[in-house]
Amino acid sequence: DCDFDFKHMVEVENFFSEHRRLSGLFFKCKNLQEQYEKLRLLKSFIKKEGEWVVGTLENTEDIELNKETIIELIDKEKSRLSEPLCEPYDLSSFKYKNYVTELITPLDLKQEGYKMGHCVGGYSTNVENGLSRIFHIEIDGVGSTVEIGIKTSKDYWVGSGNESDKSEKCFNIKQHYGKYPEKGNLRPLNKNRGIAFKLCYYLAGKNLTEEEFIESMNIGDNKWSKWLKDGHRTLRGTNTYNVNPLDFEFF
Repeated sequence: DCDFDFKHMVEVENFFSEHRRLSGLFFKCKNLQEQYEKLRLLKSFIKKEGEWVVGTLENTEDIELNKETIIELIDKEKSRLSEPLCEPYDLSSFKYKNYVTELITPLDLKQEGYKMGHCVGGYSTNVENGLSRIFHIEIDGVGSTVEIGIKTSKDYWVGSGNESDKSEKCFNIKQHYGKYPEKGNLRPLNKNRGIAFKLCYYLAGKNLTEEEFIESMNIGDNKWSKWLKDGHRTLRGTNTYNVNPLDFEFF
């Protein structure tokens, strides 16, 4: 009298083939129908919380897979992931602060990745090591995610790549993607991009000494605009977008 059929068997098999480490949690089930019911329960939490729930279960000792256990694991992981990776920047005097949210916990990044449909959820190390900061920008219901480099590393230099362009401190756009509610690594709208550029300028002015600011920006030679390439490419794969935020008016 149940509604279990072949398509449900296929769904269970496909999930197991993608997440083999979780298959052991289902072996205690009496039959395929019970496996499917537990899978639907798990997928309901994945839909609500994000794919990171799967990773949490994959790294958990043998447990009884039920609603109470999953909720307990999620709450425990959220508590662990809610520890700040850094002190947030002071944006109180930033003109466009109402459009910008800094993401400073692993949970913030995981939820951003789930919402926006890209891989920023794995960028905790960059933030924790002081190499970059991540921000969500949203204007008129359209969101984007920007990674702003604040310090260069040995394997990532901003500028043209010449030795003279290397600087320990910087405020450059490493990546900027998203056009939420669409998902994926999409080119942001120009309003989002304009705020990202001005955010770089604001952070540099607030956190660098005057000498560091002049040296890193070198505005007189227009070098800073080169550092603000935000990674977007044409269909031919050529990065063509440069802008000086001092000339970028969007409101």
